[in-house]
Amino acid sequence: MNKIALSVKNGKGKNVFFVLDDLRALLLEDVVPMVKAGLIDNAKVITDKNGEKIIKSLANANKSDNFSLNTITIESLKNPFRKRRNNNLINQYLISREKLLNEKLKANGNGIFIDEVFVCTKQEVLSHILQYKDIILSASDHFKIDPYLLGAILIDEFARVDIKDCFDWAALLEFETSVGVAQVKVERARVLIKNGYYNPNPGDVNFSLENIKKTKVSCIYRFLLTPKHSIYFAAANIKRIIDRWISFVDLSKRPEIIGTLYSIGDGEPKTNPQPNDRGLQIANEFYSIAKGVLLGNE
Repeated sequence: MNKIALSVKNGKGKNVFFVLDDLRALLLEDVVPMVKAGLIDNAKVITDKNGEKIIKSLANANKSDNFSLNTITIESLKNPFRKRRNNNLINQYLISREKLLNEKLKANGNGIFIDEVFVCTKQEVLSHILQYKDIILSASDHFKIDPYLLGAILIDEFARVDIKDCFDWAALLEFETSVGVAQVKVERARVLIKNGYYNPNPGDVNFSLENIKKTKVSCIYRFLLTPKHSIYFAAANIKRIIDRWISFVDLSKRPEIIGTLYSIGDGEPKTNPQPNDRGLQIANEFYSIAKGVLLGNE
């Protein structure tokens, strides 16, 4: 049974985001059914006067299990280390995360490393990509891009999840944060819709070419949280990068460059782009893993 290790409350004092003791980061809507099913200890679901669900710590929970004592505010995320209490809570999370990762490495021995730091097991990566196999193949076929590169980029984003990425929902507060399994920024998705690359909801007037510029962040955000749309946006972004650079260089066979540009932004096209370490790892390590999964060899 899990416990809530860290919670975040909005400006109205309502807990809207939670990190469990196994370091899973979940929105309120994900936690409610888990609490009701008895999968989370020392927590209960109540309904407020407005009919909204709230997660509360049980009154008899001891200090170490009372998650209300481990709560930070949304506003503090703009600078999570600004206050000493926030500093302690975030550090506690990071220490727990490092401990869990070390335990996984010892038990598994076959890991994925970012900048020489163990971040997850290879089996976790394989399982992660396998669950999205059909979407990856469908999206890559739709946009006529390399499916193994799309898979490799998803592996890279999965492997690099840290505390900043846990707060995807901060995009709702106009924070410039990446969202979903493909870690696409809301404003990047807006550009892709505006330029006709991908529209997750073409029947909605808010997503028309005329209105997308003023569409609320929350409207776009909810699609980015959906794996299918997140991956389709990622594929669309790869296609957009190739199209932007085609007058200077054909990137369709340069996974190390696309991997680099996907993560840092594609900037101004030029004839001789150079990869960074991240792009090289995507091309030299994650590409072959993704290919193995998508071909059914892993």
